[in-house]
Amino acid sequence: MDEVDGRVPVISSVVCEGIKDAIEQSLQAKEAGAVAIDVMPPHHWLRFGYRPDHAIEYFSAISDATGLDQIVHVYPAWTKAAYSSKLLADLARLPHVKAFKLGQRDMNQYARDIQAIRQADPTKVLLTCHDEYLLASMVQGVDGALVGFATFIPGLIGDLWRAVKAGDLQRAMQIQALITPLKEAVYGAGEPTGEAHARMKAAMQVAGVLQNATPRPPTGGPSPREMEEIRAAVRQAGLLEADEAFVGTVARQK
Repeated sequence: MDEVDGRVPVISSVVCEGIKDAIEQSLQAKEAGAVAIDVMPPHHWLRFGYRPDHAIEYFSAISDATGLDQIVHVYPAWTKAAYSSKLLADLARLPHVKAFKLGQRDMNQYARDIQAIRQADPTKVLLTCHDEYLLASMVQGVDGALVGFATFIPGLIGDLWRAVKAGDLQRAMQIQALITPLKEAVYGAGEPTGEAHARMKAAMQVAGVLQNATPRPPTGGPSPREMEEIRAAVRQAGLLEADEAFVGTVARQK
């Protein structure tokens, strides 16, 4: 909150194992200045699943206690914490739910869920969080993107979204062509993981966004081969100049 100094609204994510903790952390976020909560499923749902009424109760209890707007954080369709289209429609009817962070990683399910939410309440904001296929998910009639990848290349992702909104498919494909090598260097053929996040931190350091890319153990940093791929992708996207300036600054400081 101190860093943005009121220039933009701040939304805090909350991932807890129960309602009591979720309320406590949400109230802390509100006290710090957050205007909304990105509500992630409790992690024990990933292993054991959940009952739909538990999900409704979870979101409602947080809202009743805090009065904050909410984003529904949708996990991949293959997990036990995934929400059905019917549950997403029920969540869309809750007045405190304002947006959905859609990360199904199954494009058929993604399309069905978008339709279900739109039919339940067309005013809800739909945001793709498919870092690894941005263009394909952006052209499904959504309202924007909420992706971790944007911490690395916010300019390119913003340009891609503006091209999609303008209906300029050729321009969008050109921008995606710059993004794809970066995506491959970070995510490979898979989804976001701890190792992928470590590679993204390394890429951000190469591009001069971060000064320190040390991952949190036991996650390890990229291999030498992966670093070569990262640097090549950053150079291809025209982002290496920032890295060279950063390296020069560090050298002068030494």
